[in-house]
Amino acid sequence: MAYQNIQQQTTEAHSAYLKVMAESHLSFLRAAESSNIAFSALLTGHLPVTGEADLSTLNTHAGIAAPEFLSPAPSAPEYAQAPVPPVPEPKTAHSAPAPLAVAPAEASPVQSSPALAGHTPVSGNVEFKEMLLNVVAEKTGYPKEILTLDMNLELDLGIDSIKRVEIFSAINE
Repeated sequence: MAYQNIQQQTTEAHSAYLKVMAESHLSFLRAAESSNIAFSALLTGHLPVTGEADLSTLNTHAGIAAPEFLSPAPSAPEYAQAPVPPVPEPKTAHSAPAPLAVAPAEASPVQSSPALAGHTPVSGNVEFKEMLLNVVAEKTGYPKEILTLDMNLELDLGIDSIKRVEIFSAINE
């Protein structure tokens, strides 16, 4: 008996839900219909039909009612294109003035910055490559033997931007 009571309550709750959904759907259909009528009136210039459809009489269990269409919008008037007079060709052609030659300014000699004055330049390309591989191996923990100069820091070694800054800082030192 308790099971039947629970089933009865569930049925009543579901029935109430379906009733509310049907009412809200009919409300939506009324709003959509009024919007459609107003939009059609704007397009056609005709006043909307004053007779309203009674949506409450629709049999919602029988299926969907066929939509009623208003008369089609009148076709746009056709305009004849006015003949275009031919454009006369210019009699004289003007050319752009020749660019003026500008003498480049003399560059002032570059002074070495005091920050770079204390550093000794790395002699030779081989020593720089060796130093670069040592720094990358030290900062990343990869063995120096597996590192090559053609490896991409992000793709091949998985080095993020913070680690890259650390590597470049160590190279600058």
